[in-house]
Amino acid sequence: MWIYTKHGFISIVNGDDDKLQVRAREPNVLKKLFGGKIVRTDNADYRYRCIVSRADVARVIANEIIDIDYSNFKGSVSDAKYHHVLTQVWYDTLALEECNHNFIKK
Repeated sequence: MWIYTKHGFISIVNGDDDKLQVRAREPNVLKKLFGGKIVRTDNADYRYRCIVSRADVARVIANEIIDIDYSNFKGSVSDAKYHHVLTQVWYDTLALEECNHNFIKK
């Protein structure tokens, strides 16, 4: 599962037992959301990872939802590089809307 939070982007995949592996391209988002031990793996797709219980992942994501205080997600992000990534994701996913097929530049 991919999740874009106002703190950064994370990827969540199955771990061992009742754990999930939460991965990120930058360590700060993992520190902000989950704290704990972060492992750096230089030869992996996502360089930074942590192992978190399913319950803790659910709690953190639920709190992110509860704490929404903005009317525009991209506008809530102050980091220019991350904002650019979010804008690109927004634009790329526009292709999923059939009614906007003429809007997309070819």
